[in-house]
Amino acid sequence: MNDVKRLPFVYRVIRWLCRQISASWFREHGIVHEECIPKQGGVLFAAWHPASLIDPLLMLSLLPGQMTFVAKHTLFKIPLLGHFMRAAGAKPVYRKADVTPATDSKTSETGGNTNLIDTLSDVLCEGGWCAIYPEGISHVMSSPQKTKTGPARIMLKALFKARETGEEPPSLVPVGLHYSDASRFRERALVSVHQPMSMPPLPGEEGAPTPTNEQIAEFGADIAAERAWVNAVTESLGTELQRSSQGLDTWEDRKLLWRARGLLSVHRNRMLGRKTGATYAEAVMGARRARAAWLWLSENNPEQALNLKSRVSNHAQNMDKYGLTR
Repeated sequence: MNDVKRLPFVYRVIRWLCRQISASWFREHGIVHEECIPKQGGVLFAAWHPASLIDPLLMLSLLPGQMTFVAKHTLFKIPLLGHFMRAAGAKPVYRKADVTPATDSKTSETGGNTNLIDTLSDVLCEGGWCAIYPEGISHVMSSPQKTKTGPARIMLKALFKARETGEEPPSLVPVGLHYSDASRFRERALVSVHQPMSMPPLPGEEGAPTPTNEQIAEFGADIAAERAWVNAVTESLGTELQRSSQGLDTWEDRKLLWRARGLLSVHRNRMLGRKTGATYAEAVMGARRARAAWLWLSENNPEQALNLKSRVSNHAQNMDKYGLTR
């Protein structure tokens, strides 16, 4: 297990530094469901990317063991930041938007990322832990953006290697990153670890995702089978990222969901006779349950869902009007 290995001295120093920065920047931060991390085999943690450099800072601070991060290669060219990232064991990923013949004559998006996939699959096959942001960008949208195929390609190669060598197969674990406001000082943050994803049978095995006739004609049977597997895992990962990040269509919807969660929390505390407010971890877990209920209601009774949304919105406006919100 990764966590029982003695961490390199430089990595321990970097983790200590990240923890000091996190403790200073956030007034409350923590991790929940750490027990979901598999005890055996490598782990590829996949998270959405809403807060730029704060995301790896938080994950380095709170996730156990030694992490190998993936970051866009242009960051490695920034003098101080580049040295810091290399010391932390980060690996560069080459994005099409960042690679130009004039600036990267010795690398290419395809060649650089093929090497990265080989490197990370080796780390996973050897029982190491890696972290990746499958969207490929950091953003301020209210939900994860389109998931890239990189994580699925890494997992496919790692699973093939593990089967060949007899090693424990690696796991793909979605991670939720939650902030009350990542850009403001002394706000709150949470890392939520989710259950490892179930991987479909590998290409060539019974029950594996089936490629289309067009894919077979264009790429050949073997490559088409691998592409079908990668596409299936990528689609599943996109769904898991939406769930782990509590993604909704707009930030207004997320704010209303948080308000609804607060109303439920007040009612629950009154029933239990609890006089203290919820911790941020409890609030995030409550919002996750409220989101699941909201999505179910929207699908099964759209009219009632719209009515509920309107009532919560009106309540929020009245609270704001009288200055009763925090």
